[in-house]
Amino acid sequence: MFCKKCGKQLKDGVLFCTYCGEKVTLTNVSSQIKAEDVIQEQEPVKEQMPVKELESVEEQMPVQEIEPVEELEFVEESVHKEPPKNLFQIVIIGVLILVIIGLVVGYFIRLGHYKESDEDVETFSSQEMDSESEETEEMAEESPVEKAEEPAEPEEAEPLAEPVEESTEEGIHTYELIVSDVTWMQAYDDCLARGGHLVRINSEEEYQAILQQIREEDKNNIKFWLGGMRTSADSYEYRWVYEDGTYGDEILNQDDKYLSYWLSGEPSYQGETPEDQEMYLNMFYRGKEERWVWNDVPNDIIAVVNSYSGTVGYICEYEN
Repeated sequence: MFCKKCGKQLKDGVLFCTYCGEKVTLTNVSSQIKAEDVIQEQEPVKEQMPVKELESVEEQMPVQEIEPVEELEFVEESVHKEPPKNLFQIVIIGVLILVIIGLVVGYFIRLGHYKESDEDVETFSSQEMDSESEETEEMAEESPVEKAEEPAEPEEAEPLAEPVEESTEEGIHTYELIVSDVTWMQAYDDCLARGGHLVRINSEEEYQAILQQIREEDKNNIKFWLGGMRTSADSYEYRWVYEDGTYGDEILNQDDKYLSYWLSGEPSYQGETPEDQEMYLNMFYRGKEERWVWNDVPNDIIAVVNSYSGTVGYICEYEN
């Protein structure tokens, strides 16, 4: 027996369809063949349900496929637009780098000409140190003055009185360290007025005693005048100067006892005018070598190197 409404097979004797609730009539019981036809007509309806679902899926597919196409078009547009921006940025960065390099190179070139090391008390002319001994040798070979003075040796004939014997000066004496922006000549005269003389160093023992006193008085940054000079502008020999204006026998830039005290390449004997001729002896502490060194400089060193103002001094020696 089949339901007239839904076509489902029913158990015999039921009054209502257990599937759709339709009331069962005798017509339904007697027309089994028609019910089967109804089932056959309804079954294709069930088969059409997945077809509708497929159609809905097919309608949605194109929408999903369009999205990546739009993204690709956006990416293509971005690819075409970005390179010009990146290229412009690269050019700007390149120009900035070149400008910075130019500034740095210019700074170091200028620094090489003008910068003086804080730890290194340099002489009044840094260019003299670059030339070192090679320029000195060339000057000695080319200078007609030197060739003329060798046979004459006027230095030995200049003293008007017999100097004090240098051997009597050896030993430790009393020293006064004076800081004042004076010339060599002013320092020489002031020491005489004080009852002493501008220091003359005659031994390593005396030299070390003076350096120890400099350290104890914390005057390592002072450029001290010493009592030595060239006997004339035409001379290439440095000698100690005595109270009466005469010169000692020792040649300070040739005697083995003093050679190690000099700065490399010094004395250089240079000077463009008579006023800045390097004829006088001073010493200063050279930080790069961690030692005190001797050098030849003009009489008025501050007039040549104004930055030395406040760091010039001299040593007066008093015989015991």
